[in-house]
Amino acid sequence: MRVAFGERVRRGRAVDLRNEGVPASAVVAAITDPDDGRVRGQRPAAVHEHVGVLCEGTTLRVGVALAAAARSRGARTTHDDELAAVTRQLAGLSTPDVDLAAARERVAAAEAAVGHMRERAARVQGRTQPGDGEPVVAVTRALTAVETEWHAAKERLRRAQAAWADARRRLSLEDRRANLEQAAR
Repeated sequence: MRVAFGERVRRGRAVDLRNEGVPASAVVAAITDPDDGRVRGQRPAAVHEHVGVLCEGTTLRVGVALAAAARSRGARTTHDDELAAVTRQLAGLSTPDVDLAAARERVAAAEAAVGHMRERAARVQGRTQPGDGEPVVAVTRALTAVETEWHAAKERLRRAQAAWADARRRLSLEDRRANLEQAAR
């Protein structure tokens, strides 16, 4: 870069004019005006959206500015890699429709039915005389069916909880991607 204001000419990758009496507004105008020959060098790139005139009290998100500078020179940054990784992870996740409350209610109802059938089986077994096995067999079959439904309901609840965890992970990744995209601007 070459900077020439009056008799003062400075060259280098970065030029500090704080002690030269040149107003910052004049330097900015010379940089942004393609016809002004006082500042010669590469045209402003994406990094100039993040840096420009640095005055006392100026705050700068150094990581974001450096990433913008790297991208303006064609380099991939860790930020870009992270954004790509998050996008790949999102592509591998489905968006399940999960109703955990209903699954929990089914488990509770099945559990209550099992308790009821176990009590009924115990009563029938206590009243049954030797040779009077048919009522016991019928109640035992009914108890087995209710217990099977209870175990199936618990398994469906476990699957619903796993799907819910995937849905939460998807939301978290979508938030992360949005934050990364916002930071890149």
